[in-house]
Amino acid sequence: MQIIWSKGPRHTASIFKQLKNTQTGLQRDPDLQKIARIGKVGSLDNDALSDQEDEQDDFNRFMPIEFLKRLPGIDSNNIKEVVKVGKQHNIRTMVDLCKADEETIAKMIGQKKAKQLYNFLSRKVDVV
Repeated sequence: MQIIWSKGPRHTASIFKQLKNTQTGLQRDPDLQKIARIGKVGSLDNDALSDQEDEQDDFNRFMPIEFLKRLPGIDSNNIKEVVKVGKQHNIRTMVDLCKADEETIAKMIGQKKAKQLYNFLSRKVDVV
């Protein structure tokens, strides 16, 4: 790891441009296929938690899980249980999770965390 110091944003941009031009073996432009997949939503099934690497479906498999982990009451410690027990209660998508009652959510993550998640998901939001 190296630390780069610059005297301002323009100088930083210049340094990064020079670094990008001098580095070998790096992809210079963003992958347009990956960018095109941004915004697609996959399902919350166990395939998303498997160790198999399939470049074509990486985004669709992992994005819902990463989103799910950022909800109150859900973390990396209970995410597999959410998916496993959720399937038993016919919760396969984010929409299904949002429609679930607090009791069903409690079976997945426990009462305390279920209350946090249910309150978050059922909160009324005024659209301006």
